[in-house]
Amino acid sequence: MNAMSTAVEIAPARAPSAGAQAAGGALWTVLFSLLNKVTAFGGQIALAWFLLPADMGLATIALSIAGIVSLVTGTNLKTLLIQRQDVLEENTSEVFWLSLTMNCAAALLLAALAPLAGHWFNEPRLVPIILILAAAIPFMALPTIYASRLCRGLKFRALAQIQFGEGLVRNAGAVMLAALGVGASSLVWPQLAGAICVAAACRVAAGGIPIGRPHPRCWPALLAPALWLMMLAFVTALQTSGIIFVIGLMRDPVAAGFYAWGFALSSQAIFLLGTNLQGVFFPVFSKLNHDSHRQNQAFDKTFQALMLALAPVCALQIVLARPVIALLFHQRWLPAAPVVQWLSFGMITQPLSILGASLLLARGQYRLLALQTAAATIVIMAAAAAGGRFGRETEIARAAGIALFLTNIAAGWVACRELKYSARHFFRKIAPPVFTVLPLVLAGGLVTGLTSHEPPLVCITVTTGLLLVLYGLGVWFLAPHWAGQFLARFKFLGS
Repeated sequence: MNAMSTAVEIAPARAPSAGAQAAGGALWTVLFSLLNKVTAFGGQIALAWFLLPADMGLATIALSIAGIVSLVTGTNLKTLLIQRQDVLEENTSEVFWLSLTMNCAAALLLAALAPLAGHWFNEPRLVPIILILAAAIPFMALPTIYASRLCRGLKFRALAQIQFGEGLVRNAGAVMLAALGVGASSLVWPQLAGAICVAAACRVAAGGIPIGRPHPRCWPALLAPALWLMMLAFVTALQTSGIIFVIGLMRDPVAAGFYAWGFALSSQAIFLLGTNLQGVFFPVFSKLNHDSHRQNQAFDKTFQALMLALAPVCALQIVLARPVIALLFHQRWLPAAPVVQWLSFGMITQPLSILGASLLLARGQYRLLALQTAAATIVIMAAAAAGGRFGRETEIARAAGIALFLTNIAAGWVACRELKYSARHFFRKIAPPVFTVLPLVLAGGLVTGLTSHEPPLVCITVTTGLLLVLYGLGVWFLAPHWAGQFLARFKFLGS
């Protein structure tokens, strides 16, 4: 009896499975992303009061240039550390110095491009804005090895808290500076403050990591597998920022400002939630590389959950963009409403791209992911340029949204081919959740039209209530077990 009691007492606690850790991490990420969504949305509303469209356009043009320069930054080496445990153990110190060196080089390059950009866009005000962004780049390299340790340890709660803190610093800082009359620079100064805060927070959360003296002779061996990651970072930055670059060249800062503000509103939930969750899916898929069956199951389940979570968001943004913007800003920002609608349409299929990228990163398919993302970037930018050829921000958003919808499906197909899925299996999985959005949008559009003569607040409230009811019925019909599983995950979160 005593021996048995002793055995029970000394038995080690059972470690949570990767799936349980992923579920808990996803829930923490969702919760903090929702908080970040609230602050970011409030920040965008406040900025629209304090800034002019031209100010928004100048800042986003500068951010797009900085995004393109991200080709030569080393912060993407974090992915290599997460995917390859041997690199993390043997070369952490060298990765730190290499990342810092590459980011400093990128900062110098961006600073050198600042006067050229001011001349190219015929906007001298761009120069100081770009210089501020250049000052932030070296700080972005500091958390690389510490964030990698947190990801490898599946410390998603700490990562979610850090990301929320960074978003709070950036959004609150931008609003405060805009209210003080700083102008376009109010959007970039918080980038520097946010980078410093993230570096400090990651160091505290991850603990100390020994960093020796640099040995540059070891760097080429680290750069070889990271070149495709750098290419991936470049085309990803080009995909998100290149359209602003195109608008700035083809049109004017006002059109760029309308598009950028509309993009920020439409992407708050999708990209903020999706990108943060990608930080959960990638390390979890990496841990399942040895078990393809469980990895396939994880891919299917996470796609369904993510799609069902984001579908009503996209539908509400499409239906309510115009009445909400008209209510809050009247005619000042109303030209951005079609931008929100068309980009929200494109983002309906965004979960496919998010999960596809996570899977390919986990399997070390950097080249395939970089080439697929480059092809998608070319298609989206070509569509945006065609829209700009025949119109302004509305036509650009329409073309880019349709291209985004299709390229996301293509990204999901590439990932499913990696999982050896058939075309029938692929479309059977994606069709039901994707097409649940269409009746929501049609019903919402009908209700909005019928209540258009009512006060805007009544129209918004009635439409939102109806869409949420229809969404609940749709989830019950398509995936009745999903709600129960979601509630069960909350029990794990509280344990």
